[in-house]
Amino acid sequence: MKCPSCNTVSKNKAFKNIQKDGKRLEVQCPNCDQWLIIDPTTMKFKFAGFALILLPSLINFFIDDVHYRLILSVIALLGACLAVYGVVRTKLIPIEPSNKNK
Repeated sequence: MKCPSCNTVSKNKAFKNIQKDGKRLEVQCPNCDQWLIIDPTTMKFKFAGFALILLPSLINFFIDDVHYRLILSVIALLGACLAVYGVVRTKLIPIEPSNKNK
């Protein structure tokens, strides 16, 4: 992942300082020590996409009508596209360190 502060690319294993602050995960850049989080907007895209894959796929098992199965399959495909978009567009954004990180 690319740090927006120092523009260096680091592998995920290079992030040694990791803090969990509520629902978000904070990581510290190994080069410039800036605290970063994954962009919340892209996380919403990923979670919405995974939900749109999972729910129609599960409902598809219990429906016998071909027309509804086709509609649910298209919704699941759109969910897969949304999840892939969220994964591809994932970026880190700098934040102020929380009290635990000082």
